[in-house]
Amino acid sequence: MVSNDSFPQPMVTFCFDDGSRKQVEQALLILRAAGRIPATFAVIVSKLYPENDRPGKHIKVAELRELVATGHEVAAHGWEHIAMPGLEESRIRDDLDLSKSILKEEGARTETFVYPYGAFTDRVVTCVHEAGFTAARGIQPGTNRPSQHPHKLLCKMLRSQTTASDIHDWIGYAKQECRWLIVVAHEIESGLRLKRRSALCEFATTPETLKMLVDRAQQEGLKPVTIRQGRDLMEPTRLANVKKMRELA
Repeated sequence: MVSNDSFPQPMVTFCFDDGSRKQVEQALLILRAAGRIPATFAVIVSKLYPENDRPGKHIKVAELRELVATGHEVAAHGWEHIAMPGLEESRIRDDLDLSKSILKEEGARTETFVYPYGAFTDRVVTCVHEAGFTAARGIQPGTNRPSQHPHKLLCKMLRSQTTASDIHDWIGYAKQECRWLIVVAHEIESGLRLKRRSALCEFATTPETLKMLVDRAQQEGLKPVTIRQGRDLMEPTRLANVKKMRELA
């Protein structure tokens, strides 16, 4: 049942973490075929430069600019992808400031942060907010209401064991409750079934599963948004709730 803490319509964000070249190429093929759907790509900022990415696994600056030019959002995933809760506060702030400033210099004015390894504490959240990021996402499971803390956004993870039934349930619930569903993918591998016993593939998915997800979300009428766009749609409801609370006080 739709409540006062619901969006005007259900939404979905396709979020791709880490920025590996294979992942980005596979994702773009599927998103373009579905009608140039916007997505959020969370990049490890240091890997944009060849000297920090010796195997050449990740996208570089030219590809990042192409993502921005074609309407996608680029989110910061840290400079070095280090779990932040165990770091000194000064190092957290340095990482955030460097990530944001470098992305801005390269043409991506990011307002979204994705916590490395999904790990955060209230101290980390405060640092992210004060660094100028208006939204942030970990890996805590769930769908988002307008009242969800914008720096503690919930998501669903595409894993090697994700089934068609899982996808049906996620999308069905978001549609029924008018929630914002954020779905996260890491590696996108063909022939994944041959590797499912490997722990390294736990957070991988197949192109077929991603296409199934995108197609199902379209069929059920979920509005595709980037994280920044979804965050912007949270604001009117949050402001209305604050006003209502003041009137009742």
